[in-house]
Amino acid sequence: MSLDLGGPAIEIAIALAFVFFLLSLIASHVTEWFAGLLNLRAKTLRDGLLGMLGDGDVVDRLLKHPLVRTDLQPGRERDPSYIAPENFALALRDLLEPASGEEEVPQLKLEGEARKSVDPKLATQLRALPSGDSIPHVPEIEKWFDESMKRVGGWYKRKSQLVTIAVAVGLVLALNLSTLRIAEQLNGEPKVLANVVAKAEAAAEDDGSADSKGADMKAAGEEAEGAVHDLASLSLPVFWTEEKNRPSSLDEWLLALAGWLITIAAVSLGAPFWFDALGKLSNLRMAGKKPPEEPAKKG
Repeated sequence: MSLDLGGPAIEIAIALAFVFFLLSLIASHVTEWFAGLLNLRAKTLRDGLLGMLGDGDVVDRLLKHPLVRTDLQPGRERDPSYIAPENFALALRDLLEPASGEEEVPQLKLEGEARKSVDPKLATQLRALPSGDSIPHVPEIEKWFDESMKRVGGWYKRKSQLVTIAVAVGLVLALNLSTLRIAEQLNGEPKVLANVVAKAEAAAEDDGSADSKGADMKAAGEEAEGAVHDLASLSLPVFWTEEKNRPSSLDEWLLALAGWLITIAAVSLGAPFWFDALGKLSNLRMAGKKPPEEPAKKG
């Protein structure tokens, strides 16, 4: 018994991968929107710098430094969400004065001529770098910053993943997205299946489709709206507006719950995962199709 890679089973898998891809796009863009609204990247960066430097005054002065600030308009100061390693190193060196004489720790420059000693733990970290100076050279600070930001990147990824899961739960419940009901309709309506598969394969050929273009809140909202429109055009049993899509008995509610949980788990894997899966499934289907038989030659 051989598996027909051009048959309904692989087509349903492609269609579901495409649905999950669209849903993941919506979730990722909504997550970006929330991240921008909550200023999550900047807050995570500040927490990371505080953990790295251990001195709140140094962090405050550093984030206000002209080499670090990203919004230079008066009255609109906002913590940056990203700092270039070289700019961080130059700004830190500019803010600190080396230890001299009886002083054991560098001094932080404040307003005017005011100075204050940095936290002893920060001074210890600075002296622990290869040069052993109270204020290390730029390349040493850059490397220290890069290694610390790798951990901060992990923090942000975990925070954004939690937001994505919360968004996925809200999305699935708001739009009534049950994987089991969708698969059932795809299996029972060949025309709907063919339509979804055609759109899925077209999307798989677009190498830029999986990019998250929601770099700002407005773009994230527009991208999410477009993905919702694409989802609505697939004629699948989603949304609560049609009575036939609403569970009416205990068994149907349990089935819907199982379908919702599957969808939430799928969306949490992210758009890049489903875009990659979509491409692989499409290639598998094309490889499994039998070539058309050539007409017999006469004579």
